Amino acid sequence: MKKLLSLLSLSVLLLVSCSKSSDTTSQNNTTVTPANTMTTAVDGVGFTWAASGSTFFLPFPLPTTITTVTGQETSGAKGISLTLTNVTAAGTYAIGKGSVSLVYHFTDNAGAKTLYNSPAQDSVGKIIITELTSTSCKATFEATVTKSSGPAASPATALITNGSVNATIH
Repeated sequence: MKKLLSLLSLSVLLLVSCSKSSDTTSQNNTTVTPANTMTTAVDGVGFTWAASGSTFFLPFPLPTTITTVTGQETSGAKGISLTLTNVTAAGTYAIGKGSVSLVYHFTDNAGAKTLYNSPAQDSVGKIIITELTSTSCKATFEATVTKSSGPAASPATALITNGSVNATIH
């Protein structure tokens, strides 16, 4: 019996280790991102980060629903945060002007922090939300964000392309 259980455990382990990688793929022209993952390119350099989200409801002064989805390196040195204000359904939304903002941050090797964000008055990109529920957010996005703080040598803007997120909302 012990031998059979060991063989069964080994078979399951081999099956799991030989299964297909969960890379981002395309299915019927729709980007499929693995669960709890954000993929993107910043100024042409690709990244894949762990992603998560949360939703808050603020009853005062006006009823407001805020959903934040964040993708971040495990070290915390780089990350993107999308904030959806009163966005409660799938659809296409402007980033910057209106109810969606995007923040990109990074810390360089010398420890200098740079922060880029989408200005509230201008549309700087778009997000296409394909699923937004109380437990899940799936979307693709792109934007050009402006430096709000950081070393003078950092570029004035950052181009965010090929963004895709599949996050569990907690």
